[in-house]
Amino acid sequence: MKVSPIPPTGSAYGRVLVVLACLSSVFLMLAACSATKMTKTDGTVLGIAAPCVGLALPGKASVTVYANRDGHVVGSQRVILTKSPGNPYHLTLPVGTYVMSAPKSGLPKVPVTIRAGKTVTLNFIPSCK
Repeated sequence: MKVSPIPPTGSAYGRVLVVLACLSSVFLMLAACSATKMTKTDGTVLGIAAPCVGLALPGKASVTVYANRDGHVVGSQRVILTKSPGNPYHLTLPVGTYVMSAPKSGLPKVPVTIRAGKTVTLNFIPSCK
C-alpha cells in the first residue's frame, strides 16, 4: 500500500484542509485591511452634516464634508440627508492640521488638528431660512 502525503481531493480530510486554507486566507486579508484603516498615528473627525436647502425631502439632498491639507483634498464623505438636523459623517485622518469644509452647508471652513488616537467632533448644521 502506497501512502500519499496529500489526500485525494474527494476525501473529507482534503475538503477540510481546503476550507481551513480559505478561512486562514480570509482572516489574513481582514487583518491587513483593518491594520491599514486606522494606525496609531491616525485620529478621527466626526459629526453631523446637512445641506442648506430649506425644506428638503429626505434622501434628495446631500452635502460633502471635505478634509483639506496643504491645499489638497485628502479625505471626503458624502452625506445624504435622511433625518433632521442632519446625518453623521466619520473620517479617519493621519495626524496633522486640516481645513474642514462642507460647502453646501453654507458654513465657513474650520481648521482642525488631528491627534493620534483622538476624536474631534465637528458639526456642519446650517441655520437656513
